[in-house]
Amino acid sequence: MREPTEFHIDNTFLVPGVGTVVSGTLIRGVVTMNQTLLLGPDSAGKFIPACIKGIHTNRLPVKMAKGTSKRASLSLSLSLSLSL
Repeated sequence: MREPTEFHIDNTFLVPGVGTVVSGTLIRGVVTMNQTLLLGPDSAGKFIPACIKGIHTNRLPVKMAKGTSKRASLSLSLSLSLSL
C-alpha cells in the first residue's frame, strides 16, 4: 500500500495558457500525472479535488516526483475555482 501524499504549497500562480500552478515541497508520498489530490482544508474545513496536469522539478518537466523534501511545481485542473 502506498503512503498518503502530503504536499505543502508555498505559492500559487495563474499562468496564461496553463491555468493554476502551485509550487511547494513534497513532504511524503508520490505525485504523478493525472493523479487527483485534495487541496485544503479551506476556511470552511472543506477539501477541493485537483487533478495534476503537469509536474516540474528543478525547472524540468517530469512524469512523477517522489521522496521527502522534494521541491516541485504542479499544474492543476480544479473542480472548483479558487480565490487567489
